[in-house]
Amino acid sequence: MQVLSTYIARQGKLYGSLEDLQCRVRKALWKSEGPTVKGKESSMEILGTYSAEQEKLYGSLEDLQCRARKAQWKS
Repeated sequence: MQVLSTYIARQGKLYGSLEDLQCRVRKALWKSEGPTVKGKESSMEILGTYSAEQEKLYGSLEDLQCRARKAQWKS
C-alpha cells in the first residue's frame, strides 16, 4: 500500500488508495453485471479488471509496485 501510494503521488496517474480503486472497479462491474462477487476478488484481479475496463492502469499490482520502487531508487 505504501509503495502504491508513492506511485500515486509521483506519477499522478492513480488517485486514491488501493481500496478506493477496488471499490470503484466493483461498482463498475456490478453495473455491467460482470463476473465478480463482493469480497472474492484478489487485488491483482481487481487491478487487472480496472486496467482492462478503464485503460489507465497497465500490468498487475506487482508490476506497479516494482515500477514504483524503481522510481524511488532513481530519486
